[in-house]
Amino acid sequence: MTSEDSESKDIYSKIDYSWSLDDAQALVRSGKIDFTLEKAWAVDNIEKIPGTAQSFYADGSFFIYSENGDIIKDVRYPDFIMEDGSFIGGGQIILLEISIHNQDAISEVAVVDEYTSPYLFRADSIIRVQHDGSELYPYYFEQAGKYADHPMLFQVNPGEDETICVGFYVSGNIDGTCRDLSGYKAKIFLNDRKMVLIDLNLE
Repeated sequence: MTSEDSESKDIYSKIDYSWSLDDAQALVRSGKIDFTLEKAWAVDNIEKIPGTAQSFYADGSFFIYSENGDIIKDVRYPDFIMEDGSFIGGGQIILLEISIHNQDAISEVAVVDEYTSPYLFRADSIIRVQHDGSELYPYYFEQAGKYADHPMLFQVNPGEDETICVGFYVSGNIDGTCRDLSGYKAKIFLNDRKMVLIDLNLE
């Protein structure tokens, strides 16, 4: 997806935050891999999303609330897509674009779980979204289903570059309107105990 495409989104924010993982940081068995969180944007309609039907991870859902704020229903793909393409109950998907350069890293999870390549990394072990103490998991992944070992895998061989797009479901307000996304942050894992929060500036 190009920057020109992203500018047509409802809410768009250029981030440009970079970090690296190496063999001292638990997610990498050996070597070093570099990441840049390039941008964040939010969409409220299926027509504005990259990827295919496979990109919607089966465990993800939007919530429908009662008047007192209780969750009365969770709706999964494809049932959360309305006739006009919008997401049920004012739902939105926060999309994050991340560019990656593998210097010479071997994935820890690929070795432990015996994946078909040592250069397969899991998007959900690298980044999530946090708001008011609640953590959102990436239930949308543009490349989902490309590798049989796990739906959240991407491959970056040593010396190569890759760009991935991950998405996080944000249910609407009680009255069915879209939720205010200010205050939502990217939660970036530096290892299994240390992380950093980056404001997504989705206002």
